[in-house]
Amino acid sequence: MNIMTAKMRITVGLTCLSASVLLVAVFIGMFPDRRGAVLDGRRKLCEAIAINSSILVSANDVARLNTVLTAVVERDEDLLSAGIRRPNGNLEIEVGSHQDLWKEMNSETSYEEQLQVPLRAGKTMWGMVELRFQPLGQTGTMGALTSPIVLLVIFCSCGSFVVFMIYLGKMLQNLDPSQAVPRRVRSALDTLAEGLLVIDKNERIVLANQALGTWVAKDPSKLLGRKISDLAWVDDKGESLDEYPWSQTVKEGCQLTGYVMGIKKAKKDCEVRSLMVNATPVLGRDGDYRGVLISLDDVTQLETTKKELQVSIEVAEDANQAKSDFLARMSHEIRTPMNAILGYTEVLRKGYDESVAERQEYLDTIHTSGEHLLALINDILDLSKIEAGAAELSEELIDVRALIRECIRLLRERAEQANVKVQIAAAPNLPDLYGDQQLLKRGLLNLLSNAIKFTPAGGEITVRAGAQPGFDYVLSVTDTGIGIAPEHIGHVLTPFGQAENVLTRSHQGTGLGLPLVKSFVELHGGTLDLQSTPGEGTRVTLRLPPSRVRPKTIIAEATPRRAGHRDQRRVQLATVPSG
Repeated sequence: MNIMTAKMRITVGLTCLSASVLLVAVFIGMFPDRRGAVLDGRRKLCEAIAINSSILVSANDVARLNTVLTAVVERDEDLLSAGIRRPNGNLEIEVGSHQDLWKEMNSETSYEEQLQVPLRAGKTMWGMVELRFQPLGQTGTMGALTSPIVLLVIFCSCGSFVVFMIYLGKMLQNLDPSQAVPRRVRSALDTLAEGLLVIDKNERIVLANQALGTWVAKDPSKLLGRKISDLAWVDDKGESLDEYPWSQTVKEGCQLTGYVMGIKKAKKDCEVRSLMVNATPVLGRDGDYRGVLISLDDVTQLETTKKELQVSIEVAEDANQAKSDFLARMSHEIRTPMNAILGYTEVLRKGYDESVAERQEYLDTIHTSGEHLLALINDILDLSKIEAGAAELSEELIDVRALIRECIRLLRERAEQANVKVQIAAAPNLPDLYGDQQLLKRGLLNLLSNAIKFTPAGGEITVRAGAQPGFDYVLSVTDTGIGIAPEHIGHVLTPFGQAENVLTRSHQGTGLGLPLVKSFVELHGGTLDLQSTPGEGTRVTLRLPPSRVRPKTIIAEATPRRAGHRDQRRVQLATVPSG
């Protein structure tokens, strides 16, 4: 908060001026010097005692001299002790604790606390009169600060400051331009929801209403006389302004309408209020403009809604583009197996097959294409269920090692055709997993299929699995393939997203694989982590919470199956520690 208002600045200036005049008066001697007067009185007292003592010493009346010194010490409160010292240093007469209070002096020049005057008997040096006084004040910095002159200046300055503040408060109130506006008109202006400002040609505020004061958390009267640029103005992007819109109105007298900017309560405040600024020149009696009237409409909600609408439009456009890209890729993905199915079916219908082996090859192609179409449809259905929040888990006990082997077996032919080696690295005491076996199987198949697809001939794929009771269950698939650039990792985890269009054309795919795996893992309460280095390979790690780790179980037959009947075996579960 800026406390240096116009009244404060004038008050401080007048106070400093008064203090300066007072100090000049002190230095030229217009004020009595109390300290000097006291010291002068002490010197005269000492000289009077010395003259009187010289007369008594000349008359050899030492006893009377003692009586005189005692009377002087008792009558003067500032005089602590007195004594007559002989030239040989012996203290002839002592009044009070003079021996303890007196400090050795190097010459006849005395301090302000103690004085020393020669005592003569005729022309003979008989001794020295010594007087010890109370100190006149503290020494050093504190002594200077507590001196009468400094205390006088401080008292007069403080008094002047208070008087000037009260006086100027009354006077400036009458000179305040806002007071030229009748009270009822000011009250009406304060009830307006829009902010109002009137500035002069120097861009200083001469009138502000209550709405503006509320926005900047200041009393409108405290804004008077301040530069309008002192307020925390920002542009529509929240950046500081180099030039203000009303400056052109101040310079040229032109009207400004519809300019949007912001204002903060303070320079460091993060909350910005959006305002629509209108500026109109204020004309004087001679027809020349004297200032600018600025009206500020609060359009914060409108601007917020506008930004949200813009974001929604961008999101909708991105979603529409993603949908279009997905439909284009999906049509290609569906068209390829459909062409194979229809083509080979037509061949079989017309009997163009020449042998049983050729017919079997056509049927296998039709079957493979049908499975591919079914997988696409399942992926789309699973994604729609997950996005609709309708996906459900089928909880069961899963032998992870057997699950991995099954997935590798299903993809062995594809891996052999690609000349890619697939291996398992799992602990021998691998615990079981509690979850949905079908979802995890499909997720692992997706990961292995992607790894085979993007790993060149001669590469390797490693499936790792490990868990300990109380810790995460970790499954990972690592390949030595082409890898993914860091800037594309987030994109491939988005539904319908793929790292690069070149990869899409060369390796095919709908972009549903990794997002679906990520969704499957999150349904189990886990996380998916993707790490990749271009040209070196990719590692996809699935982490499932400790609550899904189950110690390894052994299934033993208790009752043998009877021939010709349904299997009525009972099973007994024996827990084996997983290490």
